Amino acid sequence: MARTPSMTTDECEGILGRRGDLRVTSDNRHMVRKWLSAQGFPALFAGGLSMTELGLAYNQTDGKGLDKLREKLATAEAEFPESNPFEQPPEVVANGRPSIIEANKANGHAANGNGDKIADAIRAIAASVVPQATSVDEMQVRAIAAAAIESLVPAMIADLSPVKRIELIVNGEKRALPEGLLHKQFEEVLTIVFNSLPCCLVGPAGSGKTTLCEQIATALGVPFYFSGQMTGAHELTGFVDAYGRYQTTPFRQAFE
Repeated sequence: MARTPSMTTDECEGILGRRGDLRVTSDNRHMVRKWLSAQGFPALFAGGLSMTELGLAYNQTDGKGLDKLREKLATAEAEFPESNPFEQPPEVVANGRPSIIEANKANGHAANGNGDKIADAIRAIAASVVPQATSVDEMQVRAIAAAAIESLVPAMIADLSPVKRIELIVNGEKRALPEGLLHKQFEEVLTIVFNSLPCCLVGPAGSGKTTLCEQIATALGVPFYFSGQMTGAHELTGFVDAYGRYQTTPFRQAFE
């Protein structure tokens, strides 16, 4: 059953500001998701959208951004005709708690394939135990899970990529890099941009293109300007609104 939105669209827009020039960041994307929920989108669906998709939906006042999200939602729901993947809760067991496998999927632990391996191992071990017993208590379940995870730890560690430390030194001065994990292509793109060469990033939504560019700008100590998908010249050069006020764009700000 869908949750009732905690805020209205007007309340969200009052916090986010006028639609059309909002830059979606990690600080305000949760509010944009609340705004989408108020528009009728499932919260779980809104939570899986990239910052680019959120920005397009909020800033395209002609409704095209929202229409694209509705098409995406309809496509996702069509893949599960018997149930809505964004509305129904995870499968529950007899005691009313989410099952181990479904809870792991809901928490994203199965995204890299290790969750599926753990689930398969638990099924295999449980299959050898359950037929010999009339019931399985909590301690037996914990033992089964611990044995399955312990057997997979060496393989999971082997799959991890080695940690690489990057330092940027310009004219003998060490530059501060963005905090946290860097994009896997950070070093390559930084080298290209640092040598004043043009660079075009191509990839699907959510692959980190915008995040990478922001990290590069932070490393070089320059302002970061972002423009989403543009469908008209006014989104590039700016326009005069109904109040006679000129509305600039990130592209023009960067150019000036």
